[in-house]
Amino acid sequence: MAIGFFLSMLMQNQFKCDLFFTVRFSEESRLSLKDYISSYVYTDKLTIKENQTFSFEKYKTTITHVFELAPQLTLDKPDEMMIFDHYRFDLLFQVALLADANKMTQARELLSILDRYCDENKLPYEDEDGKLYAAHVRSTVEVDK
Repeated sequence: MAIGFFLSMLMQNQFKCDLFFTVRFSEESRLSLKDYISSYVYTDKLTIKENQTFSFEKYKTTITHVFELAPQLTLDKPDEMMIFDHYRFDLLFQVALLADANKMTQARELLSILDRYCDENKLPYEDEDGKLYAAHVRSTVEVDK
């Protein structure tokens, strides 16, 4: 029923208004539209063209504002840490994209934000896979110094 409602909403909207998903919206619920969903840090926006995203400077400012809130996290609340990890992984994904595009200076700028606000000793990853992914992304950028 929810999928039918969503499809009806898409048809009626005809891209007259922006449509946003909350972060961590399930892939099944996105109806295979992931190539047309752009990350805007707090939300994901459905677009009519592929890969519309924030400018690098806007992304950097927005993600920095998110991570400035890290001292307010309650480490023993899994829901808070899961959301925090989502933002941390979003940044790591952006770093990986920048590294793939050989934009190492920008990739390093984002890693410096991660290092400044998301100290792994104070804010550990929720699982070992997250920690391994972060190490892998970091190695692709740092190898190219």
